[in-house]
Amino acid sequence: MQKSLSIIMTVMFAVTMQAQRNTPVKTQGKNEVRVTLQPKIGLNFATLTKSDAHTKVGVVIGMDAEVMLSKKWGISVGALYSIQGATVDAFNLGSRSDASITLNYLAFPVTANYYFYKEYSFKIGLQPAVNVVSRVTADNYRNYETCDIRRLGVGVNEYDWAMPIGFAYEKKGFVIDAHYNIPLKRVARDYNNKNSVFQFIIGYKFDI
Repeated sequence: MQKSLSIIMTVMFAVTMQAQRNTPVKTQGKNEVRVTLQPKIGLNFATLTKSDAHTKVGVVIGMDAEVMLSKKWGISVGALYSIQGATVDAFNLGSRSDASITLNYLAFPVTANYYFYKEYSFKIGLQPAVNVVSRVTADNYRNYETCDIRRLGVGVNEYDWAMPIGFAYEKKGFVIDAHYNIPLKRVARDYNNKNSVFQFIIGYKFDI
């Protein structure tokens, strides 16, 4: 994790130094910093590392604010509600059943955005998150049983850390974003599993 944080800090420092050397975005003949908002919604394809868990599809929704420091560099901060987790095969009294692990987070990504070619951008950053839902639902073919994971003795961590890295395409305000959240922290204290999440998001960006 320390190595990943060092990479992020190096990238952020490079972005700041590069932005200081570049000319600010020009708007209506004046040198102004461009600030945009972007409501967004998309899909998570999530699972847990170091496990036999299967992919769970969930929704991610939220808002980003971006400050363009130059024509090519920007910094964005966001707030997202992210439905994650995994599905697993379980057994109950000798019969096979399915279990769904739900791990929902309030995430706050901070990314450096490099617009390397026209509407295309590369993004990398750091994403702290707060766990707001942690439950498991098991189907034993007769009924569904749902309970908080912590009641099973699993110490789910209240906070999570990830490093989002990916690409985005923007056209006429619409933004398509595809990235992977590299996990930096274990989901639970006594287990080595981490959240593994691919995100595909559509948003609409407008100036403020």
